[in-house]
Amino acid sequence: MISSFFISCTNRKADENSYLIKNVTVIEGDSSLPIENTNIVIQADTIKEISDEIDLNSFQNVIDGSGKYIIPGLWENHIHLSKVRSNALKLMVVNGITSVKDLGGEINELIRWKNQVQDGERIGPTIYMAGSYLESPSNYESMLERPVSTNVEPVRKMRRPVDGPEEAKNIVTELADLGVDLIKVRAVKDEETFIAIGQAARDHNLKLAAHTMGLSLDDILESKVKSIEHFFIPFLDEIPKEKRIEVFQKFADQEVAFAPNLTLFKDSELTQNEVIQAFLDDTANAEHPRRAYMSKYALKEWQEQLSQDRSEGRKDFFKRLLPTVIRDVKEMREAGVVILPSTDTAVVFLFPGEALIQEIIYYVELLGYTPAEALKAGAFDSAEWMGVEDRVGLIKPGFVADMVLLNKNPLENIENIKAIESVVLKGDYLDRKELDQIKESVKDNPAIKEDNFGRYVPIK
Repeated sequence: MISSFFISCTNRKADENSYLIKNVTVIEGDSSLPIENTNIVIQADTIKEISDEIDLNSFQNVIDGSGKYIIPGLWENHIHLSKVRSNALKLMVVNGITSVKDLGGEINELIRWKNQVQDGERIGPTIYMAGSYLESPSNYESMLERPVSTNVEPVRKMRRPVDGPEEAKNIVTELADLGVDLIKVRAVKDEETFIAIGQAARDHNLKLAAHTMGLSLDDILESKVKSIEHFFIPFLDEIPKEKRIEVFQKFADQEVAFAPNLTLFKDSELTQNEVIQAFLDDTANAEHPRRAYMSKYALKEWQEQLSQDRSEGRKDFFKRLLPTVIRDVKEMREAGVVILPSTDTAVVFLFPGEALIQEIIYYVELLGYTPAEALKAGAFDSAEWMGVEDRVGLIKPGFVADMVLLNKNPLENIENIKAIESVVLKGDYLDRKELDQIKESVKDNPAIKEDNFGRYVPIK
């Protein structure tokens, strides 16, 4: 059931069918200069007009944006909602994220959550989903064989093994018929299967997002994959920069994007085990109040991840890898490859919503983006990859009214994207008080109180 504060906001919009934000600085989300002291008319779920020549007296509902800055709603391009559970949807909205791309989960509940959000029955960002992860049969079988103590994930709910090109065609067709928005590959049996998955995805007009570790650059290109998730293994260190640029230009020519997940390095892999364990042990939430907003299942899986290979050797590997990833991303940008802000939220110590905000900040701090470029990557570029750039990702008339009102200028300091005054979600205006109420209501989600997803007994 929708919370009362959301109903009041929805009714406010529905009664008048339009409202106005006045005297606000609009950061449209492309390369345009900010529009200072202008007015935005929102009608239903759409931006109707942006102008400084609007008769304010013709609107009963006027929101004062004086001294504030409004940006397009942000996108999370790599999350696993089934693992962080539905409570994460509200946390996304509270952090100004109005669209998410789910890259692997339990397809039936993802469809249900997606439809509930779309129909206004659940507070959350617009969901674009891949449905089930596609896996190599060997990976899938090894997961089934692990006891609950070392693998709490309900594997059969989440993943589909693909045993060759013909099965690739059948499974992709099945997912397409269920209504997925893209296809996600985590691991494949062989190169032929990977290329067959790519072809099957194209046959259904679906883009392919994939892990590409262990695949050759030629196979990656032949598959026509549209986004590469994480990093390259083997590394490209032995290839001279000029040759790497040539490869990256081929990616750009085929409109292949890259999702580096910098928070996966900085905030997960390189965080000390003792810090994470202290968080997991803090059942009273005295030291770590964010724990109260995490699902019981996510906490179980985080503990499992922590108990696996978190050795100093692994940390050294990721310390060495991070500069390589940063180098590759900079060279990709030089070659024209689009970089998609993404986190792999569900991995230990990546907090829903907050992780994406930090990822965008890292784009400025580590990759050399300007704040304007980082905001464009986090909204319009993400919408363009998904094929909805004609209606999402910019603050312009005719676009969906997904926006974030900030108290400070993000173009002066990208950290100011944390200074959220309100969020406009498909036209619904959620002020600071309502956002705080939405966040507090997360604690009442059943997934916070008990694990309603994970494995309880070994699979025989």
